[in-house]
Amino acid sequence: MGIWKTNTIGNEITYWEPAIEGMSSVRVDMLNIRESDNVVVAATHGRGLYYAEYPVDYCTTDIAAMDNESGISVYPNPTKGVTTVDFKGVKDGDYTIYVFDNNGRVVLTKRVFVNDNGSCKLDLGNLVKGNYFIRTNINNKIHNHKVVVI
Repeated sequence: MGIWKTNTIGNEITYWEPAIEGMSSVRVDMLNIRESDNVVVAATHGRGLYYAEYPVDYCTTDIAAMDNESGISVYPNPTKGVTTVDFKGVKDGDYTIYVFDNNGRVVLTKRVFVNDNGSCKLDLGNLVKGNYFIRTNINNKIHNHKVVVI
């Protein structure tokens, strides 16, 4: 219900909180941003329209572009269960892999040790069919990869 916000979108873990300044927890039927001046408009069910200026430049980076820059690949994609995260060109070390659902919730966490351009398997077979994001933090840089569970 309502609108949620975060200031930790680039961090290893993203934390969301309700954005209810002047707006109670109501169903939001439409959310739109006017890019010319970053005004966000929210249409609620029975409570009218709310608007606010969004002061931060939002990220419109294509997921495919983010995937290609890291040297990390995720396959098969889409997957029915087990998927591989391949760490080509990544420095040896301990890393944590997070899997997020479309609502920004962490649904799976796995610690891995990467050596000699290694890879690891993630079992996504217990997840509901849909879109997920695999996030890794390599050398203080966040890498996101979209994966579809079918």
